[in-house]
Amino acid sequence: MFATMVNVYDSPPRPERHVPAGWPGMRGKRVVVTGGSRGLGEGIVRLLLAEGARVATCAREEAGLTALGASLTGEERARLFTDELDVTEPGRLEEFVTASAKRFGEAGRMDVPGAVASAAAEPTGLDPAGPEATGPEATGPEATGPEATGPEATGPEVIGPEVIGPKLDSVEPDNAVPASAEPAGLGGMDGVVACVGGSRGGTFAQADIADWSATWDLNVGHAVRLVRAALPHLRAAGGSVVLIGSISGWKPGPHAQYGAAKSAQIHLAASLARELGPDRIRVNVVSPGSMLIPGRRWDRMRTREPEAYDAFVGAELPTGALVTPHEVAHTVVFLLSDWASGVSGAHLPVDRAQNAPSPDGY
Repeated sequence: MFATMVNVYDSPPRPERHVPAGWPGMRGKRVVVTGGSRGLGEGIVRLLLAEGARVATCAREEAGLTALGASLTGEERARLFTDELDVTEPGRLEEFVTASAKRFGEAGRMDVPGAVASAAAEPTGLDPAGPEATGPEATGPEATGPEATGPEATGPEVIGPEVIGPKLDSVEPDNAVPASAEPAGLGGMDGVVACVGGSRGGTFAQADIADWSATWDLNVGHAVRLVRAALPHLRAAGGSVVLIGSISGWKPGPHAQYGAAKSAQIHLAASLARELGPDRIRVNVVSPGSMLIPGRRWDRMRTREPEAYDAFVGAELPTGALVTPHEVAHTVVFLLSDWASGVSGAHLPVDRAQNAPSPDGY
């Protein structure tokens, strides 16, 4: 006997948004999110914008980023910076992080006389709310991989007006930041989310060494490069790093190369939390379970193989429903917020107590 199936996406929306008493929100926070044009990454970007943060995100294809920008309010678009890039291309992710910090700084100077003209005269290569998706990026294998940790967004509720960062005249002369360090001191960032991920190759017998290397680079390598590039900016203000792992990182499933990479992210977060703690930088990892995302793996299975889908969900999820990107995004934003100031080095599964990550039963 299987548990009663609950189709989360078919449920009526909540009538109103509940904000816990004392919730600090994300107003004034500056956050970089990789793979933010679709899936989980998009959900995180939307929720951050709804909470008043300034956000920079990247993706491999311009179309998804353009669609994201077009779906936002004008006020939200003003707080979103985007760039089209492949995070595995040497140097591009580092350039994006540097440009993002600079844009955050320019946004923070908008209240200063003459700042608009100055910002307009210094292009950064980022489109304000422009340009998609991140193929293998977009967290979670999908076409090639095991369960889906990734994609597809939920458009969370909107709150909060635009925020403007620190003004130039708020910096004491004795503490003025040298011009060479301007992106870190006047722009900087308060958080980064490594949401790109995926898998290449099939089963252990099918995947060759190149598949293992590519999967490792996409998940672990990209996270390492993101944190290294952001480190000077995070040190300037203290900050929060969130790595998006997967249920496959701590529960065995097919596609060993993916599980091994995600397991490494869990260790990476714990290790960096110790090393970067003295710099007031917190590091955590969130491991989503199989997510029900319109048009993606589990949604297709639900449509094409409803009996197999019901059997999988009934056997592996005691709640009778897959976790949603919306639920995972809320956990990520909590970790980025000041409410999570005591949380570092943690591994947080968000999977509705899911057992096996795949219908294969392991």
